[in-house]
Amino acid sequence: MIEYHTCFEVERIDLEVFRHLCEEVALEAARDRLFHRFQSSNRLAPAPISQVRFDARTRNLSIQSFHTFPDECAIVRTQSLIDLKPAAVKG
Repeated sequence: MIEYHTCFEVERIDLEVFRHLCEEVALEAARDRLFHRFQSSNRLAPAPISQVRFDARTRNLSIQSFHTFPDECAIVRTQSLIDLKPAAVKG
């Protein structure tokens, strides 16, 4: 049996905090994560970024994502967990 859990969060923050957070995430891009920086719609605004991190174990998979939306100063975070449960024994 497979169990799937997911959650997400949308956060709107101040522009300066948003810029700082984007810089921090970009610095961490080299560490075991998928990372993409999109082209900015405005040369003064930070570029939108997406980051996805996978953590695979023997019986589960955890997926965390982080996406920025500079025009709205918004961040979307998601987390998904997929668990492989042993099948029940029928008697």
